[in-house]
Amino acid sequence: RVITAAVSAAVIGLAAPATASSILIDDFADPDRVADAPNDGDGIASQVDGGMIGGYRDLLVQSDQNLTGGTELVARERDGGVTALEFNNATNVTGRGWVTYDGSRAVGTNPDFVDTKGLDVDLLIGPENLTGFLFGILSADARLYIEIRAWDLDDKFAVFSETLDAGGGNPFVPFTAFRAALGTDTPSSINWSRIGALQFFAESGTCIESTNPCVGGLAGSLDGAITQISVEVIPLPAPALLLLGGLGGLGALRLRKRKA
Repeated sequence: RVITAAVSAAVIGLAAPATASSILIDDFADPDRVADAPNDGDGIASQVDGGMIGGYRDLLVQSDQNLTGGTELVARERDGGVTALEFNNATNVTGRGWVTYDGSRAVGTNPDFVDTKGLDVDLLIGPENLTGFLFGILSADARLYIEIRAWDLDDKFAVFSETLDAGGGNPFVPFTAFRAALGTDTPSSINWSRIGALQFFAESGTCIESTNPCVGGLAGSLDGAITQISVEVIPLPAPALLLLGGLGGLGALRLRKRKA
């Protein structure tokens, strides 16, 4: 799973040396907020410029209900000086949010309004199976649905999707986990060295955009917060091998003490 308890991130951190290659997508130090309460289907959009990849970040939210509030995406500084992107839904409210990086093109309330040639960046900074997106997770509710979408300059598309569960998982998503389309097992042939646009999507339920508005059996109030998105190379050896090596070292130390 993509979103996890902090301990999983810590284990991955043990496997990556300080010199590992890295590309910052966004650390959300440039604040912005969009909030949608009415159920009119239009949504609310905003764009800010700053230190994120491509120099611009587009936010878009849509809320299904407005009886007790709405849905918001907010990039802000939290207590303690930590910057984060928060996806918040009011009680019993379902909604969805898009975070798009496609350069300076004007933002719109249509989530398909993406400049697929707006970035022109090379994200393939290591072997494809060891390179991917790493998320700094503050919180993530089970049943939150997420997608990561990418387009290259040759009009090829890649998508990763997941409905989170209570068991957590791994905040690192390798490029090899992406597919050519939703609902298929066909690996994407996207060129990660020529990326034209990136989009990150979250929805407070188990349905996807094609069922907009979401209906039936969906939990409201599902939220999540991340401190940053980056592209990282996670090298071998795997965390499990490091763990086994540590346990072996402890066993040898105990054996020496017994002999002494």
